Amino acid sequence: MASNTAGIFVRAASVEIPGSSLPVRLDELVAANRFSLATASGDATDWIELRNPGNQPVDLAGWSLSDDPTKPRKWTFPRWVLEPHQSRVVFASGSDRGLDASGDLHVGFRLSRAGGALVLSHAYPLLRSGQRNAHRSDGIRRWLGGASA
Repeated sequence: MASNTAGIFVRAASVEIPGSSLPVRLDELVAANRFSLATASGDATDWIELRNPGNQPVDLAGWSLSDDPTKPRKWTFPRWVLEPHQSRVVFASGSDRGLDASGDLHVGFRLSRAGGALVLSHAYPLLRSGQRNAHRSDGIRRWLGGASA
């Protein structure tokens, strides 16, 4: 446990994810925000930072965020592009207004300072028999014919 100059105590946890690099990562989050980042309208609300560690842009349209693992698609992103190596903040304000006039993105749930789940997911479309979904080496998603590997 540690504190910063404002005397706020924080906890950290690490998560290991096996396999290849993810196209988008949950990079940072703040629950019960009072002193850090604020919205363009000046509200200090919970926030989640997403990062694209790759070399290709990622359109988050169709991706989802949730605070409930049993409902991973609780809140779905509109078209919102993360450029290569870019980080962007989503405000967990409890207001499901999506992208507001100032460009801030708001999800319809808040984060609990007592801890809990935060799920970032991406659903793939329904596949026809014999069709497979793949990413080319340049990161572009393609539908491939033939048998699945």
